[in-house]
Amino acid sequence: MLKQFHKKSVIILSHDHMSNFEDMVAMKKGGVTAKILLVMTDALPWADTLEEFNQTYYEYKGWGTRAVVELERILRICETNQDLIKIVYKSGDIIEAKQTGKVGVLLGFEGGKCLEGKLEMLSILYRLGVRHLGLTWAINNQISASQYDYMNGLTSFGKEVVNEMNRLGMIIDIQHLSFAAIQEVIKLSEKPVLHGHGGAKALSNDPVNLDDEMIKLLADKGGVLGVHFASHIIKDHAKITEIDDLMAQLKHIKNIGGIDVVALGPDYFYNDERFKRNTMFFYQDDKFTSGTDNYELTYVKGLENISKMEYLTESLIKNGFSYDEAEKILGKNMLRIIKECIDK
Repeated sequence: MLKQFHKKSVIILSHDHMSNFEDMVAMKKGGVTAKILLVMTDALPWADTLEEFNQTYYEYKGWGTRAVVELERILRICETNQDLIKIVYKSGDIIEAKQTGKVGVLLGFEGGKCLEGKLEMLSILYRLGVRHLGLTWAINNQISASQYDYMNGLTSFGKEVVNEMNRLGMIIDIQHLSFAAIQEVIKLSEKPVLHGHGGAKALSNDPVNLDDEMIKLLADKGGVLGVHFASHIIKDHAKITEIDDLMAQLKHIKNIGGIDVVALGPDYFYNDERFKRNTMFFYQDDKFTSGTDNYELTYVKGLENISKMEYLTESLIKNGFSYDEAEKILGKNMLRIIKECIDK
């Protein structure tokens, strides 16, 4: 029965970086209906050298070109494999993907450097199929202060971006923003907003996570929080986590904000040697390094990649969520916010 429930459910992930053809095959194997695919971040964590990564982390020029080039690469993969992949321009495309046995890909960016401070770039990306924008990637940019900035919020340009995204029909993602900016976006936006990957600070004090007050604020405006699957984000300072740790996050967020705020934002990405070398400075504490020069980011046991999502569906029911609640967590909450934000 649980296998059939998983098979018939609309399953939508709010945050994923895996963009190659074989990743889409794995997505179908896992029974995932659609995902928000992050085309690029506000730096190049997969740069060939640390020097190149450091340069991109601090620079603001050239991002429009980088964005369009990478977007073209992903669009080519999608368009040459239309028997498997359907690009999502509106919520109905997700339903069609489910009905036809395809996987839906909603294109987004994790960080707004791609706009280069120009509102017109938002319209260009929209015309190219982009329907999502995470305003920062843990870096202060032209739009907003990041999660590491406790003093500042949105810039004046950032407020224009929020309004323009509402007008165009795009999902505003508040992940990695400063708390001041999160409050401003939720107040300013005429539509519900997404926190694409994170969790509750009550269970893990990671900078990307939200405290209970923020979860309530997000929920009260119809927003959605996609829960991360990385061990250290769902359980404080954890190197290894089990499915019960993820369930604890889901239950806490439900108890604070209600079932309609809960979604899935696993944040699968290419955790290769380049990424580890370039982003080490994020992890200079005992979460990963323990005084060494190496760390190993881990995901919940049994959910190490997108092909294993059936395990999550089974676990939701076995951990006391009703079938209706499980459907909302798996995809209905995401489908609702996608419809409210991008449909016209």
